[in-house]
Amino acid sequence: MPPHVLLLGGPGSGKGTQCEQLATKYGAVHISTGDLYRAEVKSGSPEGLIMADIMAKGALVPDELGTQRVLKKRLEQPDCAENGWIGDGWAREEANSVTLLKYGIVNTSTLVISLEVPRATLIKRLAGRRYDPEDGSIYHVDYKMPSDPAIVARLVQRDDDTPAAVNTRLDVYEKQKETALTPLRQVNVQVTEVDGTGTTAEVAERINQVWKEHFDKLSKAEPDFQ
Repeated sequence: MPPHVLLLGGPGSGKGTQCEQLATKYGAVHISTGDLYRAEVKSGSPEGLIMADIMAKGALVPDELGTQRVLKKRLEQPDCAENGWIGDGWAREEANSVTLLKYGIVNTSTLVISLEVPRATLIKRLAGRRYDPEDGSIYHVDYKMPSDPAIVARLVQRDDDTPAAVNTRLDVYEKQKETALTPLRQVNVQVTEVDGTGTTAEVAERINQVWKEHFDKLSKAEPDFQ
């Protein structure tokens, strides 16, 4: 069975980096709603224009626009059915979780991981992030900058990483987190909390252990459960 994994965490928790590594290791498709929505904005579509204003303020894209339309359409593509997917921050509010369950995207065989990182750490990570508008790469002024001066010169701070937007994003995340997880827990979807502090390698080791335990358990389950 192709893996279906949902990795949650606050802005700056490192879930994007971890999803990329998991996708490389296990061959599943890494799907970030943030990337999907930014691509929609870049396309200049009517939906993208609405999203641009919302995201610049650090607010959440409405479920009926984001999850039910943009994300659902992406999951219907063949690569997701064949290889499985790793969801990067999909369930940010209750409506997202309800939609994921309604359409059968998430169920009791889905591995759901919540990265836990203190707010002060998240603020520091986000404030130092820089974005390459040409290839979409993310860097950080304190510990991950490109060696090429030409790349450094074109790096920008995203609108949603400015101090005001960061605090708004974290306020929204903290307010919505538990209500977003409640629908999953109510139908016995297990949510595993993983310590998201430390080095990338340390966090990856914790996640991979959870991954192994989950899918080992599924492989031993009855066929009709899978």
